[in-house]
Amino acid sequence: MRRLLGIVIYGPLKIVLLIIIILLVIGVVRYNMKYIKGKRSFSINYKGDYYLYSSLRYKEDEIDVIIDTGAQKTILNKQVLATVPHRLYKRMNVTINQPYSIAKGQMVKIKKIGFGDCELNNFSFVITSDIFNSLPELQEMEGAIGIDILRYFDLYFNANEYVLRLEKPVRNEEDPEIWGSTKLIVKNNFWGMYVNIDGKEFLAIIDTGVPSFLVIPASLKKDIRWDEPTEKELSFFDFWDDGNDKGLVRIIVKELNIFDEEILNLPAVLDPGTNHILIGLDFLSEFDLIISFKRERIYFKR
Repeated sequence: MRRLLGIVIYGPLKIVLLIIIILLVIGVVRYNMKYIKGKRSFSINYKGDYYLYSSLRYKEDEIDVIIDTGAQKTILNKQVLATVPHRLYKRMNVTINQPYSIAKGQMVKIKKIGFGDCELNNFSFVITSDIFNSLPELQEMEGAIGIDILRYFDLYFNANEYVLRLEKPVRNEEDPEIWGSTKLIVKNNFWGMYVNIDGKEFLAIIDTGVPSFLVIPASLKKDIRWDEPTEKELSFFDFWDDGNDKGLVRIIVKELNIFDEEILNLPAVLDPGTNHILIGLDFLSEFDLIISFKRERIYFKR
C-alpha cells in the first residue's frame, strides 16, 4: 500500500520537476540567444555623404556609426561602454582583419540595443580604442556596423535617390528579366564578388566603408592597364586629399567588367595598405543593387 501511495504521489512530482527543469533550461537558452526584435525595414539617405551614416540607440543615447560591409565584426569605441550595460567575455581579445586595417579589441555582449526600427538582442561587439585612428574624417564616429549584423538583412541600394534600405530577408527571388544577378562570395568573413579587369578575373570585396569607386592593391599595378588622371579627372579624388601622405596613387583603370557591363576609364587608387581589391560606395551608388547574404546573391540593374 505504501509503495503504491509513493508511486501515486512522487510520480507526478517527478514529472512536474522535470517540466520545471526543462522550462528553466529553455529560459536560460532564450535569455542568451541572439535575436532581432522588430520588423527590420528602414532606410539611410546618404546623398552628398562619403559614408553610410547611421546610429545605434540605448535608451535616450544615440551612438553614431557607419554601415561598413568591409568590416568582419561590428566595432564600437570603448567609451560607449560607459553608458551601455554589457557583459565582458573573459580573456576574449580579438584581432579583426579589415581590408584596409587591423583592429584589436575585446569582445563584449550587449543585452539590448536599438538599430533602425529594430532591436538587437544578445549580439557581440568588438570594443577598441583605435577604431578610426587612420581616418580623420571619421573621428567623431563611435562605431561601424559590420557584416556579422548586416547578414541578417537584405541591403537595397537605390541609385537615383542615394538611399540604402535594410530589409528582413525574403525567400522569393527577383524577376530575372528585370534584374541580373551574380554570386555573393563569402570568404574569410568578407563579402565579395568576381570582377574582370583587362581580361583577368579577381575577387573584389564589397566595402561601403571606402569612399571610392575602386581600390586596387599597389602590388597589382603591373598586372592591369591604367593611366594617370587628367586635371579634370582629379576632381573624382577629392575625398582623399591626404592620399599622398598614405602612399595612394590616383589612377584611371582602362577597363573593368562588372554587373554584366564593360566600364572604361574608371577612377581608382593604388593602395599599398591593402591586399584586396575593394569596390567602394561611390561605385555601388551607380547601380540599383540588392545584396542578400541569405540567398548568397547580388541582384543588380542600372
